[in-house]
Amino acid sequence: MKHDPRWEFFKCQRCGRCCIEIGLPYYAESAIEISQFLKISLSEVIERYYGKVVENGKTFRLQDKKGKPCPFLRKEGGKYSCTIYHIRPYGCKMYPLETDFGCQGVDCPAARIANEEFEKKSASADWQEDER
Repeated sequence: MKHDPRWEFFKCQRCGRCCIEIGLPYYAESAIEISQFLKISLSEVIERYYGKVVENGKTFRLQDKKGKPCPFLRKEGGKYSCTIYHIRPYGCKMYPLETDFGCQGVDCPAARIANEEFEKKSASADWQEDER
């Protein structure tokens, strides 16, 4: 699923910045998985973590403040972790290298390291190719 070659160098630093600053992204499939995991109704997941259910429960209005910071973020011994990691939303899985807007304004140390390492490897590969 992940196609960006920088994933080879990406190792989450567990700083929590993405979860704090961006929050819990909404994906319908993820909301369903969260409801099943927590054993609560989909409407309750929406009300707790995403927004307000309206129009007889048929639609909802997103409220960014509900999912920010991500309610599933926990701090343990100075590092952050996700309590729903195995069912985390697609946007979380692809962050920060394959999301629509990259790091989305978040200073992600792991992305910085991955970019630097990828650049070093690319420069080395280019240099080795030039030598042939």
